[in-house]
Amino acid sequence: MLAMLSGLQRGGQGLRRSTPRPLLEAVMRHRRANFHGEVSDECSSSSVTQDSQGGLRVGEVYKMERDFTAEEVRAYAKLGGDTNSIHICPEAAAAANFPGCVVHGMLYAGLFPAIIGTRQPGAMYLKQTLRFRTPVIVGETVQATVKVEKISGRRAVLSTSCHKVGTHSESPVLVLDGDALALLPA
Repeated sequence: MLAMLSGLQRGGQGLRRSTPRPLLEAVMRHRRANFHGEVSDECSSSSVTQDSQGGLRVGEVYKMERDFTAEEVRAYAKLGGDTNSIHICPEAAAAANFPGCVVHGMLYAGLFPAIIGTRQPGAMYLKQTLRFRTPVIVGETVQATVKVEKISGRRAVLSTSCHKVGTHSESPVLVLDGDALALLPA
């Protein structure tokens, strides 16, 4: 598969031109997740042939809101291998002075590429900086925000942030912020 995607490194041809159709269809199936985490089994070529800026526009802000269940956090721990007990055991989280199990930071950081991949099918995340500010507890609602700062050719520069919302405080609480770079489809 690495050899098939090497076109991205050699001249940046992009996924659409250099990738065999069955692989492209499989990639697109996985990238068409909606904001509720469901994945469509359908893939159409029209989702791949949008212009290079597609649905992204400089200055626009895109948001996704969700909370993570204990079952989702356990599944992520198993898949990713981070089985730190503060993520999966309420007693361990309490012993570490948390009011409940802590959601893996990378789990809610994953909302950023979900926003971009849903808004611009075929986009590929290239780089992300993350600054974790405060933990998210299982059941708390987070809102991920992506702002398009600049588009240059096929590259989109993004600012990202994630806030706890619906908490007892009056204003959202920043839990994560950073910057990202995405490669838009050709």
